[in-house]
Amino acid sequence: MKVAVTGGVGSGKSVVCSIFSEYGFVLVSSDELARQVVRTGFPAYQRIIAKFGKGVVLENGTLNRRKLREMIIEDPEAKRTLEEILHPEIIRMMDQRLSDAQKAGKSIVVEIPLLFELNLEDRFDIIVTVSSPYENRIQRLVVRDRIKRCAAEKLIRTQMPENEKAKRSDIVIKNDGSMDQLKNKTRRICKKILNGVNFDECS
Repeated sequence: MKVAVTGGVGSGKSVVCSIFSEYGFVLVSSDELARQVVRTGFPAYQRIIAKFGKGVVLENGTLNRRKLREMIIEDPEAKRTLEEILHPEIIRMMDQRLSDAQKAGKSIVVEIPLLFELNLEDRFDIIVTVSSPYENRIQRLVVRDRIKRCAAEKLIRTQMPENEKAKRSDIVIKNDGSMDQLKNKTRRICKKILNGVNFDECS
């Protein structure tokens, strides 16, 4: 079983994926893959420095991810350039993880915010979108990433609207309550998936 979990930034995707892992799913995060492909000395790391300059490198030699995020929020061209460097490498690594899980006979869940933007739906059996109220997402981003509200709003605007993601998904998990409620919803969905239950939307 190959499950993709998508949704807007700050929607609660990581929490949902952690619950899937409780049920034996191999957990893969595209954000974690992105961190791996930009490790010092890797091709993507070298290309990013060539494009953006040494100003995006910290004193310890690693990339300044915070600065890069600020750049792509403010500059659409910088965002496109960075994506052209990162996305092929991330997809290649994700495909390898999917293949490894299949060979091992294990189910896998992949947290992938840009699932639809990158046209990767066909790689998965089930697509789950995590949806959360706009204001809740803003507050999470401000606290989690230590950014200003205006930056959080700009970041959300760079992504496909959640309602569009929901329309193209098999399951929608509405994260509009407490953390415990989100976890319980996800546990119910995991059980249904593992039991082979067919359904279009869960709330």
